[in-house]
Amino acid sequence: MTDISYLKAMEAELLLAANIFEEGDEAIMIASPAQIILKVNKAFTKITGYSVDEAVGQKTSLLKSGKQNAAFYLQLWETLKITHYWQGELWNKRKNGEIYPQWLSIFEKCNAQHEIEHYIAVFSDITDRKTAETRIHFMAHYDALTGLANRVQLHEQINEAIEQSLDKNDSFAVMMLDLDNFKVINDSLGHSIGDELLKEVARRLLECTRIEDTVARLGGDEFVILLHDLGHYKNEAADNVAQVAEKVLHCLAQPITINNHHLHITTSIGIAINTDADTATHLIKYADNALYSAKSLGRNNYQFYSTEMNETANFRLTVENELRYALEHSQLELYYQPQVDIKTNRISSAEALLRWHHPQKGMISPAIFIPIAEKTGLIVLIGTWVMRTACLQIAEWNKLQLTHPIDYLAVNVSARQFIQQNFVELVINMINDTGINANQLEIELTEGVLIYDVDDTLKKLQTLKELGVRIAIDDFGTGYSSLSYLKRFPLNVLKIDKSFIDTVVTDTSDAVIVQTIIMLAKGLEISVIAEGVESEQQLEFLRLRECDAFQGYFCSPPVPNAAFLALLDRAKAI
Repeated sequence: MTDISYLKAMEAELLLAANIFEEGDEAIMIASPAQIILKVNKAFTKITGYSVDEAVGQKTSLLKSGKQNAAFYLQLWETLKITHYWQGELWNKRKNGEIYPQWLSIFEKCNAQHEIEHYIAVFSDITDRKTAETRIHFMAHYDALTGLANRVQLHEQINEAIEQSLDKNDSFAVMMLDLDNFKVINDSLGHSIGDELLKEVARRLLECTRIEDTVARLGGDEFVILLHDLGHYKNEAADNVAQVAEKVLHCLAQPITINNHHLHITTSIGIAINTDADTATHLIKYADNALYSAKSLGRNNYQFYSTEMNETANFRLTVENELRYALEHSQLELYYQPQVDIKTNRISSAEALLRWHHPQKGMISPAIFIPIAEKTGLIVLIGTWVMRTACLQIAEWNKLQLTHPIDYLAVNVSARQFIQQNFVELVINMINDTGINANQLEIELTEGVLIYDVDDTLKKLQTLKELGVRIAIDDFGTGYSSLSYLKRFPLNVLKIDKSFIDTVVTDTSDAVIVQTIIMLAKGLEISVIAEGVESEQQLEFLRLRECDAFQGYFCSPPVPNAAFLALLDRAKAI
């Protein structure tokens, strides 16, 4: 008898090794010292597409993709010679010609004399992993909606530009763009339309720039363009940037049609050149400051950063924080400016105007804090407070049973406030909660509101008009709405902007405009109120043209409630 336990154990181990070789998930290829394929497993045929018969006897170069150069393979074989092992990522080719990424490990199998007997290669297809890595990298560095660079990628690009500018003594610039009134379009037409608009803007920005430039989207409707190689001097760089900015303004101003919606947009641009700051964070901040300046100057323009803008930005942030505090701690108040019937000389109505009494700084001009409230979105909360306070004030006047009561009180409503889905419901609730008559409230909208989602605007205004709420268009003549809208909307009042009244007796053109507005309104059976009347001559001009009413310092500036009641006590306004 012979004990064959050892032989049986060896046989079991060989069988196990054979099963692992054949059934494993990783491809295994055994080659001779001359790099001739001797044996492959099932995973090899599955990954490469070559059968056992097609692979065995061929050179290992059968799998080469050509994406790695000779230097790569030279380094691979050098490493194998020294360490007898190489591991890494490379691209190989399947039988069908498809090039794919694989993770490869190569071992040298040597005999007792340290001579190479075999090369053993173990590899796996990492296409899915590479795809995931690519997607993760894209998500980390690019905007999912537009495909543009995101904030992370932009910072990296700016930091690289800073290093290159130091080496090459060359200028670059950061342009920050913000679409004017995009939120109104997005909220009124829906986010799907807004997204398509953003994608079209991205496409146009790419058309306006060079391949070496970077176009990024920071979020919302904020875009940034990084412009490279602008010259060695700041003035030269500024001229080159200005040309691009003008090109962008013109390109984005062209009409955009999305799902039968014909949209017209403009943009405001802020520009910072690399000499303004030495970090990506500061350059973006300074470009943003310049952008705010562009918006303050009427939008649809571009502005360069200056030191003064940084001071303005800090001031703006301070005002925003203090305004939030003021809203929460009753520092806001309504003043009332009389509106006088020109025929009877009676105070027939009034406009509620917001005032801010700062405990340390005193009265802060609305011209300072209203634009900041608009930009930050605080205007919605403030507007709600104003309307509720106005309704409460009307209710209080009703209880007083005034000898000379006014017919209605006008309240300004911002575009951001009006486009809120619950705006009409909010107005109805305030009227019901305070117990006032709906016809005692007038809402004043600017012309700009009329151009966004006409159907939604018309529906809201008709609902309010049916309730009895009065509708006025403020600052008429300064916007860009179509006159055809006037006959579509249920309007009660057109208010002629102060800018026309200021020179109505000295400027023939303004006189013609004012007279035309009055005639137009009368033809449509809409009342007309002239704003900013400050002299007897202006009032006489309006009286001769049969303007219905006026407001302005000639009668009274906006005053607190007590002073306004004192004005009402008089039988005549002036």
